[in-house]
Amino acid sequence: MAYLNIDLMKDIKSGTASLEDLLKNPTTAEVDQAMQHVYGELVMDKTSQKGYANFLNQIIAQENGAVLFHCFAGKDRTGVGAALVLSLLGVRKADILHDYLLTNTQRQAENQKMKTAAAAQGMSDEQLLALDRLLSVDEIYLNHAFANISEYYGTMQAYATEALDFEIDKQDYLRELLLWG
Repeated sequence: MAYLNIDLMKDIKSGTASLEDLLKNPTTAEVDQAMQHVYGELVMDKTSQKGYANFLNQIIAQENGAVLFHCFAGKDRTGVGAALVLSLLGVRKADILHDYLLTNTQRQAENQKMKTAAAAQGMSDEQLLALDRLLSVDEIYLNHAFANISEYYGTMQAYATEALDFEIDKQDYLRELLLWG
């Protein structure tokens, strides 16, 4: 077993914002705007692209066993990573979004613990609504990442080839490994 840390957001300024910073402007619309910005950077920032390229290469290098990938909350960086893999496997966008939105169900208990602790520390109702939004996923976030890819690269395959240097032969091998392996 090997552990590899791929810091996708080390050069992204909005990715370094603390929870407290994001909750200073506590409307859900502002959280949505900030999250869409983060998702756009996750697919367009050069450091993130190198990280996702490394991630995809790690998957195809792992011929036996499994690859476990996650981030702090398992929703944003992990969600984009899963969407990249699923897209390259030919999974329909609607199914990818459905899978991504299951995060809200899977994280419900942990999110509630964080909201309860925040309320006990004196967060206002408006801040708690923004925190709830920040801890959740929404299809507008992932759709924003998809829209950036579509606008600048046309297709996920072109994005993988051009931005991630994950050539067609690697994409074919990914499908072979994960679908028929």
